[in-house]
Amino acid sequence: MSIELTDVLLKPITRIAPTPNGFLHVGNALNAVLVWLWARQNNASIMLRMDDLDRERVRSEYIEDVFRTLAWLGIDWDIGPQTVTEFNTSWSQHKRIDEYDKAIQTLLSSKMAYHCRCSRVKWLKYGYDGCDCKVNNLDVLHETTLRLTSLPDVLSFNDTWIGTQTCTFDTQSMLSALRRRDGQASYQVSTIVDDVLFGVTHIIRGHDLVESTAFQRYLSELIGLQQFCEIQFMHHPLVQVDGGKLSKSAGATSLNHLRSSGMTEKQFYQWVGSIMGFGQISNLDELLNTANMNAIPFSQNQGW
Repeated sequence: MSIELTDVLLKPITRIAPTPNGFLHVGNALNAVLVWLWARQNNASIMLRMDDLDRERVRSEYIEDVFRTLAWLGIDWDIGPQTVTEFNTSWSQHKRIDEYDKAIQTLLSSKMAYHCRCSRVKWLKYGYDGCDCKVNNLDVLHETTLRLTSLPDVLSFNDTWIGTQTCTFDTQSMLSALRRRDGQASYQVSTIVDDVLFGVTHIIRGHDLVESTAFQRYLSELIGLQQFCEIQFMHHPLVQVDGGKLSKSAGATSLNHLRSSGMTEKQFYQWVGSIMGFGQISNLDELLNTANMNAIPFSQNQGW
């Protein structure tokens, strides 16, 4: 076992990291397929990690759906829980809250974060320009949002697939929130900590997260987790329905609904092969032998 574990840790590591606050939709499934394909073609290990910090929205049936959907897709992984019980016992993000709190405390200690009483509505309207909480130097641990002291106007990074990405930030950006009013660390903080903690080396994610990637790289340096900036990022196009990207609220596109409606694994992979331009594909193994994940078909401004 120790030899196998050593072999896994010496490999590049990527991750499948769904948020179980809804049933996985076809966009989530496509991301998992792309992660699996890239890993298996590049001798990398795959970690299954679920972002389950949001207690209000995460439900047990959504966690179960992650395992059920990945099994249906034929996707396996090398690191992480294999069952719901294992996830709840050892792999939930709630087991790592102390690590997130350390990162947040680093930002507070360096004066890079401050307590803000502004409501979400007010922030989206005025942002930093309408917030005097920093000036008043609030020192309240509860019922405040912890925000980054300031945001840069522009951040850039190199994407392995699509080249240099330049992102512009406005003063109302919700990315400034590092901890919610309920004391829970934001996704932007927890994902940095998790990726560094588990030694992730490559991240494949949707093109809608390009701005988050740029921000997370910047934030990781402020936290002192510069290892995050060594991760190679690859952003893929989004699945579009009626001109808009998919979301978990689009129930008709959830794999749970499609399976219940009679969609087979073969039909799903036929669709994947079609949108990626690989023709008649019937299963994951055929896709593995056909797709070149180091030269993915991509149109930066359009989804599949």
